[in-house]
Amino acid sequence: MRSPHSLLSFRRGIPINVSIISNDHGAAFFDAQVNCTISNILDKPDLGMLWKLLPSGHTSYLLQVQANFFECGGLAIGVNISHKVADASTMSKFINSWAAIALGSASTSDHVVPSAKYGVAASLFPPLDFLNRPPTPSGSANSGIKEKCITRRFLFDASRIAALKSKAATTTVPNPTCVEVVSALIWKCAAEASRSNLGSVRPSAWCQTVNMRKVLVSPLAGKDLLGNVVGLVAAKTADISEADDHDLRSLVTILRKGIEEFKENYRMELVGRVYANFSWRL
Repeated sequence: MRSPHSLLSFRRGIPINVSIISNDHGAAFFDAQVNCTISNILDKPDLGMLWKLLPSGHTSYLLQVQANFFECGGLAIGVNISHKVADASTMSKFINSWAAIALGSASTSDHVVPSAKYGVAASLFPPLDFLNRPPTPSGSANSGIKEKCITRRFLFDASRIAALKSKAATTTVPNPTCVEVVSALIWKCAAEASRSNLGSVRPSAWCQTVNMRKVLVSPLAGKDLLGNVVGLVAAKTADISEADDHDLRSLVTILRKGIEEFKENYRMELVGRVYANFSWRL
């Protein structure tokens, strides 16, 4: 059961995906009673249940918060922030700042982010001219069609990740990252499942989001930028020879190649200059 409240400090609404205008809706806050103990969630996470701990169905709000009260007295807070104004890094900074303020902190050294920081990213990344772009063809990748998705949770302990990194290492990529080896393993398994079902391996691509804060080269760029400061890397199996047959090392190599090319192509040399050739689906 949920009971809503409205907080008018977030006074922005979005009637369409390319603009943000004021509608005085504020932020939405909900109370929810959960008919189990919090240990049930922590010991055996159920992904379907976890989604219910997040507020949903109120798209006119930029910020939605849901306080979940468990039978044992435990508390879990679910937070949704519109991707139109924030990426994962910004959301993390917002939550940490909120927690610091609640604990009585009031300085930037105590992880409280000043509101002025929010305008810096917008000055570095000017809005793209969406209104004058040609309409997206119906049925294309960006047309908003939602496919049925299945969510799964996989756990990798440190020793197995270390073994994967050792197995995937090559002269080209002598020190693969945890993200690279785990991504390559999942990609490899998906390709093998496709071959098992179809009798052959279809061309595929692995899309990976990249935190642009680590790519930018400018005095103002850095970890404190707020907003949407993310890019998208796409690695394709077309870059692998048939002899390699989508082995772990080959996939790690093209993942690293895609990330390095992205950094080179999108790195900013001057403040205010941004290279962009991709669009967002919001």
